[in-house]
Amino acid sequence: MKIRINGKDTAITGTLTLREFITGRNIDIKITVVEYNGKIVRKEDLGNIIMKAGDAIEIINFVGGG
Repeated sequence: MKIRINGKDTAITGTLTLREFITGRNIDIKITVVEYNGKIVRKEDLGNIIMKAGDAIEIINFVGGG
């Protein structure tokens, strides 16, 4: 199925929750904000949302430095 990740069309196979998708890409959930179809998702809800064709997901990572 095709979904849109950070503005780019991406094909994925199988059934995945947002948490599975994000952790499968080695993204640290603790420093990440996820927008799912225009709405910010609470971290505790990431495992409850099953991705489906046509979803639009924005993944924003916070980076510190100085």
